[in-house]
Amino acid sequence: MTSPTADFAIQKVIVAAHSLLAKSTMATKDGVAVADMFRSRPVQSAMVSVVPLLLAVAQLANGFFNDMPLLVSISFAAVMVPFAVLLTQYQYAQFRRQYVERGF
Repeated sequence: MTSPTADFAIQKVIVAAHSLLAKSTMATKDGVAVADMFRSRPVQSAMVSVVPLLLAVAQLANGFFNDMPLLVSISFAAVMVPFAVLLTQYQYAQFRRQYVERGF
């Protein structure tokens, strides 16, 4: 079982990641959405968006099942979630720039 403070920290990480991802999924004025990027580049998008989140979840599970200190697992997850968000935003900016340069 996890402690109440660990549960609270995990919830805070999830809420922060959700709010950051919600901001980055909106379409821009030129009509390019993050979903367009995922359809156009599925492997690259999954590598920068989904894999770091899966690593964070795997590390949390590893720490829980192997009796590691939860501080280590939670710290890793707390770093990987914003890392995934920033990588996704960077890739989206590149995709949007290329889309605009192609002339829609």
